Amino acid sequence: MKIRITVLIMSFIIMAGCQDRWSVLISDCTNPSYPVFCITRAINYCTPVGRGFSYLDFREIDSHGKSKRLMWAIRPTKNIDITSLIYGEAPSGYVEEMEAVPLEVGVLYSIHGKVIFRIVEEDGGVAPEVFVDYGEFLKSRAK
Repeated sequence: MKIRITVLIMSFIIMAGCQDRWSVLISDCTNPSYPVFCITRAINYCTPVGRGFSYLDFREIDSHGKSKRLMWAIRPTKNIDITSLIYGEAPSGYVEEMEAVPLEVGVLYSIHGKVIFRIVEEDGGVAPEVFVDYGEFLKSRAK
């Protein structure tokens, strides 16, 4: 009995220390106003395991990380994980709270107040830049 209680307590401590880690990659920015995102638990690659959200918002932010305006917001109608998301199209099981405002090249955005991204002009086309958080964005500016 004592061992069983110890195992339960240790399991609770381990689970309480686990953070809900997730990241976002831009898998297609052919149309920079409406890019395709991969929502993943990995940092540098897409995995088939996504994440559910009680609310998901995209915001334009300034260079200090402060929100300037809401760009798009969705919420679930049922408990479902998202693995891929086209900006402006609510995935199955989600509804729009606010219609998407087209994104602009060179502007900073945040997803759910966590991940920061922008689409930049590069070699005659466009390319994504995704930062895990505001600290990583600041480090990229210092280079």
